[in-house]
Amino acid sequence: MSLSAERRRLLLRADADASQGAGHAMRCLALGEAWCAAGGDAVLATRAPAPAVAGAYRRAGIAVHELESSGADGLAALSAEVRPEWAVVDGYRFGEQDYRAARAGGARLLAIEDHPGTAPAHADLILNTTGSADAAAYRDPDALDRTMLGLRYGLLRESFREYETWQRQVRDDAKRVLVSFGGAVSESAARVVFDALARVRTPGLVLDALSGVFPGQNDTLRVAGDRAGVALEISGGTDVAHRMAEADLALTAAGSSVFEIAYMQLPAVVFSVAPNQRPVARMFADAGSVLDHGDAASLDASSLAREVERLLSDPLARRQLAAAGRTAADGFGQRRVVMRMAGHPLWLRRATGDDSRWFWEWRNDVSTREHSFTQQEIAWADHERWFTHQLADRNTLMLVGVNAADEPIGQIRFDGVAEGGAVVNVSLAPSQRGAGHGSWLIALGCEWLFRTTRAASAIARVKTTNPASISAFERAGFTQREQRDGELEFSRERETRTAGMR
Repeated sequence: MSLSAERRRLLLRADADASQGAGHAMRCLALGEAWCAAGGDAVLATRAPAPAVAGAYRRAGIAVHELESSGADGLAALSAEVRPEWAVVDGYRFGEQDYRAARAGGARLLAIEDHPGTAPAHADLILNTTGSADAAAYRDPDALDRTMLGLRYGLLRESFREYETWQRQVRDDAKRVLVSFGGAVSESAARVVFDALARVRTPGLVLDALSGVFPGQNDTLRVAGDRAGVALEISGGTDVAHRMAEADLALTAAGSSVFEIAYMQLPAVVFSVAPNQRPVARMFADAGSVLDHGDAASLDASSLAREVERLLSDPLARRQLAAAGRTAADGFGQRRVVMRMAGHPLWLRRATGDDSRWFWEWRNDVSTREHSFTQQEIAWADHERWFTHQLADRNTLMLVGVNAADEPIGQIRFDGVAEGGAVVNVSLAPSQRGAGHGSWLIALGCEWLFRTTRAASAIARVKTTNPASISAFERAGFTQREQRDGELEFSRERETRTAGMR
C-alpha cells in the first residue's frame, strides 16, 4: 500500500426535511468531515436541503449538489462525473435504484441503516450505530464481515473535536436545562415538554432550547413556550457543543444528537419522537448515560417534571450519568468508519494523561534511542513532568495512532505549531515497526496539523543512518531541504496535497 498525491472522493446521499428530520444528513456530515480530515474530498447529493444543513456542509469544505428531483437519474449522473471511491446512502426513502445510482461512478457502497435488513445485499459495508441492539439480525457470517455495529461507530461532528480532552465538572447548584427536539421540532412533544418545565420549581431555572434546522421551527418553539408560560433562550448554529458544555441537564429527543450529548457528558432525560429513536434511547439508557422516558406520544407532563426536578436537585445522580457518557460515546466512531473504508491501518486521537506511560516506553526503547538525537534513557519522574507540560502547551499538538482493536501503536508530536514551521517527532511501538505504519502516522498527523492549526509547514530532522524514517517521511509527502553533519532535514508544506490515504 503506497501513499498517493491523489485526493480520494466520497459521495454522500442524504436528505433533510421537516418530515424526516436532519439526522441522516448530519451524521453523513460527521462522516464526510472525518473523510476530509484524513485527506480526502467529499460531496453531498441532496434534494432541497435546508439552508442550515447546506451551510454546515459548505463550512466543512464539502460541496453541496442539489438534485432536481428525488429520482435516481441525477444521482447517477453526479456519481459518473465525480467517480467517488465510496458512496454513502443514508435514508428510509431510498430504494434499489438509488443505491445503484450512487454506484454509477464505480464506487463501493456504504449503506447506513437503523433497522436490520433495509440495506441492499450488494452493499460493501453496512453501518448501524445501534446495531448491537438487534445483533441477532446480523448473525449471517457474510453480513457480519460487512457490518459496523453499535455505539463505538457513532458519528460525531467536527465541531465537538475541541472537547476531546475536556471533562465535565458537575455543579451542585444546577439550573440550566438544554431542550432539544432534533432537527425537526415536534409540536405535540414541545407542548408536553414545556408544560412539564413550567411545573419545575427549581429557583433560577434557565431553559436553553436548541433551534431546529428548518424555517419556522423557532416560531414553533416560541409559541409552545409562550403557551406554557416559560421563558426560553433559543440557540443553535455552530455553538451547539458550547451550549451542551454549559448546560446541567438535557431534555431531548433520542435522535443522533444523543451521541453528542453523551460525548459531552451531559446528563439527559430522553424521549422518542420516531420509531428509529427507540433503539437509540434504549442503548444509551442501558449504558447508563441517559434516562429513557419512553415515546413522546405517551409523555406525561407531571412525571416528566418530577424527573427533571429530581435530577436538578441530585448532583450524585447527574455525576453517575455524566461519568457513563464517554464510555457510551467516545467520539471516535467516524474515524473507525473511515479507517475501514479507506483501508487505513490506524486512526488518530489526541493524547491524554492516560497515554503518558506509552510515550515513555516508546521513547526509552533501545532502537528508538539509537536513532534519536538525544540517546540517554529518560527517568519516569522527568518524563511525567515533561508530558504534563506538553499536554498543557497550546504550541504543541500530541496525537496517538490507534489500530483497529483500539490499541495505541505510536505517537506523533508537533512542536511550535504557532511559529510557522512545526517540528515533527514520531515513534512507534517496537512491535509495530516494519509494517509501514510510520508513513501513515506522519501523513495523517500532517492532515490533522494543517486542518486544525495555522502551521505553514511541518519540519522533520532525521539521521542519515536511519533509512526507515527517511523512507517514511518521503512516502508521507515530505521533501528534503538540506543535509548537514549526518542529519537530513525534510519539510512538508501546507499546500502539499499528499493525502496519506493509499
